[in-house]
Amino acid sequence: MMTTARLRKKRSWKKNTVKFATQNILSWSGRNHEILTELNNFHIDFCAISETKKKGKGTVCIDDYILAYSGEQKEERAHAGVGLLIHRKYMNNIENIEYISERIIQVTLKFPQAKWCLLSFYAPDISKPKEQREEFYEDLQYVIDQIPKDALLIMMGNMNARVGNMPVPGVKQRFNEDKINDNGDLLTNFCSMNSLQINNTFFNHKRIHKITWSDSRGWQSVIDYIITNRNIRPLQILDMTAFRTLDIGSDHRMVIAKLRVLAQLTKKPTWRIISKFNVEAFQYESTKLLYANRLSEKLKNVTLTPTDTMDLQWENIQDCIVKAAEESLGMRTVSTNASKKSMPWFTPEIKELAQEKRKAYLKYISDPSIEQRSAYREVRNRVNVRIREIKEG
Repeated sequence: MMTTARLRKKRSWKKNTVKFATQNILSWSGRNHEILTELNNFHIDFCAISETKKKGKGTVCIDDYILAYSGEQKEERAHAGVGLLIHRKYMNNIENIEYISERIIQVTLKFPQAKWCLLSFYAPDISKPKEQREEFYEDLQYVIDQIPKDALLIMMGNMNARVGNMPVPGVKQRFNEDKINDNGDLLTNFCSMNSLQINNTFFNHKRIHKITWSDSRGWQSVIDYIITNRNIRPLQILDMTAFRTLDIGSDHRMVIAKLRVLAQLTKKPTWRIISKFNVEAFQYESTKLLYANRLSEKLKNVTLTPTDTMDLQWENIQDCIVKAAEESLGMRTVSTNASKKSMPWFTPEIKELAQEKRKAYLKYISDPSIEQRSAYREVRNRVNVRIREIKEG
């Protein structure tokens, strides 16, 4: 019979099972609603995304997730791009975000028990010059060297590397495909030098649950990984599987890892309510016209003299702007720590459309006939057109 103490401990561990995932999405634009739907369906806590082709650097809140992304400069052609989707419940645990490059982003989370360092990466593929591929590992090594020794390190992404099935103690095991390439040697050596474990190779699943990339010609490989340091013990890594049933329009499969780690959430700070102008009313032409008229009337009544200082002149003009806004826009109250959702188009209708496409995809996966493929493509095209209409409308 299990004692009360052991039962309490078991429940505590179960409550702290955290799901990490990695997904190469080929492009963030047009696939964001699909990946968000799948993350919610699988209750994913953290998901690294690679090959986003999303330019610039920043952080936005989207539905139940926070997206930290790093890509090329606005004027450059988008070709790489990485990101990390973090569930909103961890918002107050985020300590720092470092936008290393268009191929590496680091997010640090602080918990009472430990500090987590999450890396999302996208390595150059085997066709790129070796100097470029080695430069990526040099950048990655610099990042690893800055991480505290006692931190939990979790690296996720597309390494474009095939590491083979030859065991290396503490680094990789034999449960993998038998192919290895030059990028695989680079990754294996890198993990050996930094005491990192390539977790995909430690679980004896069926081949269909190991393969992370496949194409229509039948080519398959394992190139997407979740890698951890020795501060996460092997017994804490419960499972790691590649799912082929997720429909996000990519030839890469989502790799999901279940880790048993303590993750006590930081409580939200006390909300402070403030008042602000209802600027959303500017979307109506009548409001714009009303504001312009009120401001014009008030500015006509302002008398400026040559002896007035610049500060006094600005105060008079500012007073007109504020009063015109109060009369035409009105005020509303908001919480200072309430996060804005930057994608108002992500509506219940879009979620239903994504579910409809997912069901058609699952039918095609279970019965890959020409008829089912045609049915899936018809649903996919119709849903994508409707989603574009909603986003643009």
